[in-house]
Amino acid sequence: MTEAPKQRTLDEIHIGMWKHYDDLRQKKHSTFLTANALLGVIIGFRGTEAADLGFAVPVVGIFIDAAWFLMLTRNDAYIEFHRSRVGEEWRPGSWTPRSSMLDRFLPTIFGLFWAFLLVTSFVGG
Repeated sequence: MTEAPKQRTLDEIHIGMWKHYDDLRQKKHSTFLTANALLGVIIGFRGTEAADLGFAVPVVGIFIDAAWFLMLTRNDAYIEFHRSRVGEEWRPGSWTPRSSMLDRFLPTIFGLFWAFLLVTSFVGG
């Protein structure tokens, strides 16, 4: 009889941890998407003399997206640590895509975008 309340408490703890990790991931995405948007605004004004920064903006974008990628990698390491502590019996359903495969998609795409702009600033300029 004491086993059922204990299991329910453990399930609540696990769900709370998943929510915590998800909140952290969403905040990271929001922060880095905002940084990329600000760099995009700077690129939009790049044609004017006051904001002609040449290749500096794409380089900053690459560094920002590398940091984003690494932070998501670190977050995934925490999730894997938590999963290893929980054990095999408590995992999301098999149809649920793993965050490690999906999370790094956005920073990779933005990084490629900034790398493309960097190359075109040298070739076209």
